[in-house]
Amino acid sequence: NILADPNLTEQTLLKYLHHPEYEMRSMAMDQVVRRGKGAMVVPLLKSSDPRLRQAGLLALTGMFKGSTLPGDKVTPEMLELAGRMLEDPSESWWVALHAIEAIGRAGPDVIGKHRDRLLQFLDYDCTWLQTAAVCALAKISVQPANVKTVLPVILKKSADFRVDSASSRSATAIADALKSASPEVKAC
Repeated sequence: NILADPNLTEQTLLKYLHHPEYEMRSMAMDQVVRRGKGAMVVPLLKSSDPRLRQAGLLALTGMFKGSTLPGDKVTPEMLELAGRMLEDPSESWWVALHAIEAIGRAGPDVIGKHRDRLLQFLDYDCTWLQTAAVCALAKISVQPANVKTVLPVILKKSADFRVDSASSRSATAIADALKSASPEVKAC
């Protein structure tokens, strides 16, 4: 496997990041992360090609059997670019899914900036977009500004899921958020 070569060059990584097959891009991005080449991510996130934007997002969200960039390597610029993708109504759903996951990894302030758009994703006809949005929104759902608007909506959406993995993942995210809720919120 050429991507496992310890002498792998950035030029070869870029070649595989531009590969037409998703699996090859995913394996290349895994090597970007493993080799600490985070500087390669921002140009991908800025690309006009949705396949490259999605590849860049994999560094923030992880990939099958792959790692994510450590939290201290995720820059505000990366999150800003992911937020732009999330906010773009014409963005590919595949890219939007990873953008939601990336924003969900951020803190409440970043997630909160995208609250209204994340709520819109709950109405999309795609379980995976809905699940990602519920999980991101769960992190801000117990804040006083969101408890009456976000929490009831994501509880209902989670209860309505008919796919076990979506139901389980969203319920876990909500339960984790409720652990840090104030006594007033827990009493609701």
